[in-house]
Amino acid sequence: MVDGQAVQAEEAPAREPRAKADARPTVLPLSARTEQQLALVAARLAARLHEADAPALADVAHTLRTGRVGMPVRAYVVAADVQEASDKLMALAEGHTDPVRDPSGEAWLRGEEVTWPALDGEVRRVRLPSYPFAGESYGALTLHGRAAAQASAARASAARAPVAQAPAESAAPALGSELEDRVAELVIEALDLDGPAGLGKTYLDAGGDSLTSVHLAGRLRDELDIDVPIELFLEPVTLKEMTIRIVGFKEGGEGAGRRAHRVSAVRRPTFASVHGEG
Repeated sequence: MVDGQAVQAEEAPAREPRAKADARPTVLPLSARTEQQLALVAARLAARLHEADAPALADVAHTLRTGRVGMPVRAYVVAADVQEASDKLMALAEGHTDPVRDPSGEAWLRGEEVTWPALDGEVRRVRLPSYPFAGESYGALTLHGRAAAQASAARASAARAPVAQAPAESAAPALGSELEDRVAELVIEALDLDGPAGLGKTYLDAGGDSLTSVHLAGRLRDELDIDVPIELFLEPVTLKEMTIRIVGFKEGGEGAGRRAHRVSAVRRPTFASVHGEG
């Protein structure tokens, strides 16, 4: 009987490690407004993929391809697993281009509309490091490459560390403020604004269009679990006010949702009428 159990144990299939499941080479496209910001984007992502709870490579690729607006300065790496991706992204952050070339990646570099090859299995958008607007600044110093990645990893570790329980009356404002900051980050990144100062514009004045609204609504849904009506992006309000309304949807603030729909009922602009499309 013992021998039979031993045979069964030997014949039981072992779980495949994540690296093997990701064995197919995958293109990870990156973009930013400047070379410096691109280096920091690569460093932050490298640090995230180096962590024990790093998302699957296919999910990372799907998020980069569908959840980010393409910016002028572009690069890509080709990797078969998250460890290789992390190493190549760190090398990219330090100025070393991936020697592996890919036709889709090259089209991405040229600024073309890329039809990416299908990824294996079911994929989903995952939360990745946010876009760096002006570099990681510490006083008079700006960190690059490995130093920036180490700083990002240290901050991520600190954020996950247990903290003392705050009084109940102060917990709600802290959570609301954190959520508002995260929503603002997504808005700023989607519209390629120059930091929080750009939130004084309306969505259309900031260059928002129908494609960007779909990307932004998708990221709000996938990353923050907030369903936002597309009409909200057409409202004649500042992006700051729009951010507050979006937070209201998440926190059960039905008043913000009703207010958005009431304005839409009076004023129904469309992207076609504003941009002369169709």
